[in-house]
Amino acid sequence: MRRFLFLSSLIIIIMIMALLSGSLFVTESAPFHPGSLAFRLQDFAEQFRAILILDPYRQANWQLTLFDRRINDLAALAGTNREIAAMEALDSTVNRVSQVWTQLSIKDQPGLEGLNTTFVDLVKKANDTLQTGQSLPGFKDVEIYARVRAKLQAFGSMLSVSGLSQAGLVTSFRTGFPIQKD
Repeated sequence: MRRFLFLSSLIIIIMIMALLSGSLFVTESAPFHPGSLAFRLQDFAEQFRAILILDPYRQANWQLTLFDRRINDLAALAGTNREIAAMEALDSTVNRVSQVWTQLSIKDQPGLEGLNTTFVDLVKKANDTLQTGQSLPGFKDVEIYARVRAKLQAFGSMLSVSGLSQAGLVTSFRTGFPIQKD
């Protein structure tokens, strides 16, 4: 009986370790793209990893990494039958980025400037990708494109306020409105 308990416990521990290492591999390599069943598992693993990140700056950096991946997924899947799934994944990621951004402290943190720069670059990249996708044959002008474009335009208006400081960018995400110069 003891041997059975020991072996069953050992097997369970090995299975848990295999799942954790598989999840880590999937979150790092991102081998799956929206529209596939395996992508749902990858997305779950990515969001579980985000939950485990306690530092809001590291979590914001992780969400920006995911934002970049979803933009690349949309670019790769534009014009295919999985394009809408890629747009839905991008829409979810945009929501997560904005939620994480509201949790950042407006105190002058050393990593915030780099996050702001990365975020600005990704918003521009997403807008360019949407423009390219709309010019492809087979483009489906649906509501999700309008929704994502509106969110990106709102981000762009927040980012385009001249003289926006690091604290101002975080504050504008909290309030949802562009703010004036500091």
